[in-house]
Amino acid sequence: MARRDATDIDPSASWAAGQMISTNSGLNWFCTALPAGLPKDAQLAEMRTTVPLGNTGAGYGLGIMSGPLSCGGPYWGHDGTIMGYGIHGGVTDDGRAAANVTVTAVPTDVATTRRVENTADTALCAAKQK
Repeated sequence: MARRDATDIDPSASWAAGQMISTNSGLNWFCTALPAGLPKDAQLAEMRTTVPLGNTGAGYGLGIMSGPLSCGGPYWGHDGTIMGYGIHGGVTDDGRAAANVTVTAVPTDVATTRRVENTADTALCAAKQK
């Protein structure tokens, strides 16, 4: 598959999914604030009420997603991709955080795609072993 210039793509093609603008630092702050008590417990419980994403073990809640970790338990964050861009990262219930990884050249082969999709799992499970 040839690379395409996605500079002028309109992210509204993904409806609201492509409309958040932030920095990695801002997303890291948001993810680490979740288990630290921001928002309040009742609000966080609502955010974490998820709808399953197929048979992946992942779920989508109110502004956050959960994903299963290979080392056990879930992680919480907000992964996403759109043509020419992707982000992966999150935090565990005990506060282990993976810096969000931004990819600006979406992989064109399945093996590389899987490695990029697993960056949060790799980082969070490595942090658990320490």
